[in-house]
Amino acid sequence: MSDSFFEVVQLANGDIALRRTDESSEPMVTIHFSEDAKAYLGNNIDEVGRAMISAGVDSASQVTELEDDFGNRTRVIH
Repeated sequence: MSDSFFEVVQLANGDIALRRTDESSEPMVTIHFSEDAKAYLGNNIDEVGRAMISAGVDSASQVTELEDDFGNRTRVIH
């Protein structure tokens, strides 16, 4: 994976996605909310989706740091 920046976006279908800013390829992560979840969250879907992706990135960073302690290659997640 190249060193690049990522952005959280809302797709045309309403899903929240993480994608590279310099590419128009398929998103790396997509979160789809059911109709019930959309009704419950209302206008907060963007915020909840961003928080979910942020938690995933944080978790992936922690896993990467653990792997680095054991001599594995370094991966950068922004």
